Amino acid sequence: MLAILNLDKYLTGSVNTCRKTDVFMGMLSGQRLLNVTFSTYQSKGLMHCCRRCQLHKICSSVNFDTSSSVCELNVAASGLYESRQNYKFVDTRSWPSLVLGPCANHDCLLHQRCQDDGNSEHKCVPIGCGSPPDISFINKTSFGGNALWQFNETAKYACSVGYYPSINVTCKDNGNWADFTCKAFRNCPDIKQCYAVPNNNEFWFRMYSDSRRMKVFCDFYEGNRAYITVNELNKSVMSAMVRKLKNSCNATTNSSQPHPDVGETRFEKVRLFVSQKILHQSNQDYASSTLKEQAYGRAGDCYALNDTCGVKGEFVINLTGTGLRVSSSAEWETWGTVARIEYLNRSDDGLIVNGACGGSCGGCKLKTDLFIEPDPNYIKPDDSAAISPICESLV
Repeated sequence: MLAILNLDKYLTGSVNTCRKTDVFMGMLSGQRLLNVTFSTYQSKGLMHCCRRCQLHKICSSVNFDTSSSVCELNVAASGLYESRQNYKFVDTRSWPSLVLGPCANHDCLLHQRCQDDGNSEHKCVPIGCGSPPDISFINKTSFGGNALWQFNETAKYACSVGYYPSINVTCKDNGNWADFTCKAFRNCPDIKQCYAVPNNNEFWFRMYSDSRRMKVFCDFYEGNRAYITVNELNKSVMSAMVRKLKNSCNATTNSSQPHPDVGETRFEKVRLFVSQKILHQSNQDYASSTLKEQAYGRAGDCYALNDTCGVKGEFVINLTGTGLRVSSSAEWETWGTVARIEYLNRSDDGLIVNGACGGSCGGCKLKTDLFIEPDPNYIKPDDSAAISPICESLV
């Protein structure tokens, strides 16, 4: 007992020494370890402070203010120090155990404190949250900076690039993390889960598979619409060509009184309904037109008859480089008078469909929705071609 009392007297600074900085059982006088404190409380003295540290498995050292008895518990025992006259730093790992009773040699986890339950047993009380749960696509590096997370503290960038948390990843009062999953960015509205006011841009989405990414343009000013940027010529033509004479193939343009449906549209982007896997046929938000706007995959003229003169209307669908292809279920039908399809060509890989159609006046159009599917041979361009979304936290 006498030895302990003398030690406490020494540690509280009442023993005269010849140096300002003493090294005794891991103690430094006049020094305070910085940036590693996880808990601060009012203690009853240095011994009490060190004992409190030993109740925490995560605690390696303490900073003790001899003037106020404020005790700082630290997760590390080395690092950057500052000179503070009234402080003592103690590496408690080099000390004998000051903990007696049920908490002696306790088995509590890093984010718990041992507490005597009053019945000769101990219980482990959470003081925060420790390691994150082992779930798919978690960004473990975001959790590596903190050995202990405070209650109600939210982890930022909890999920890997291309994924966002189902709920904000917050440390709950029971010492467990909020029950979350990492969800893939698959559509434009997903971006607004993490960005309050995002800018229109190209994004890498895992639309139909976690293992495949495709580039999608998002227009947030038009209701979070998704588009596919087409790299090749995509057009629909309702030709203005008409016959000079019914029994002649000679054609001319009726510029004075063109048919009201005549026009040509060239598409730069095609609207995409992600969940339905459909390309919108009647959206020209990102297209340029001469005369009347034309639907995607539609063609016609007022030239063709039941003879060998051919047709003047045409369309081209070319999804090369988009990561998508036209579904084999896509079918075309005629519309109008004396309408016919002169040819309808579909590439073996499904990336290109073009056709020539006409009538008097008539042509061809898609019979149903234009369904698309992932291109199995797609080679993704460099990541810089679009933004790989990452979520700091939900907004």
